[in-house]
Amino acid sequence: MITAVSRSSTNCKNNTGNESFNNLLEDCRRPDGEVARVDFAKHAEAQGAISEKLSSIDEFDAAFQRAKEADRTYVIVVDIDPVSPAAWSKCDCWWEVGLPQVTRNEHTAQKAAEWEEGRATQRRGV
Repeated sequence: MITAVSRSSTNCKNNTGNESFNNLLEDCRRPDGEVARVDFAKHAEAQGAISEKLSSIDEFDAAFQRAKEADRTYVIVVDIDPVSPAAWSKCDCWWEVGLPQVTRNEHTAQKAAEWEEGRATQRRGV
């Protein structure tokens, strides 16, 4: 599986018919007032994946090529602005985001069907 990880899953949730619910790191304050930090690359490595953190979206094409050539799950970490559409990653990656199995919301049902269709072409992690 080739995945790009951001510091927020807000756009992933919103683009798949889900509502936001206090899921930005900026909303998760520690007792000392500092913003919580997660080393997504190290987290992925701890689970057996190959990972790398990019310092610029300009590095993405080369990293994506390495990921496609990898023999197991490869995580590419790119910090992005979770709010600005202009700053949103334009890498056209397919995101693995959980969706409700039961909903009365037609928009969410449509997005869930599109998600299942996209999942059919997902390369399984090794």
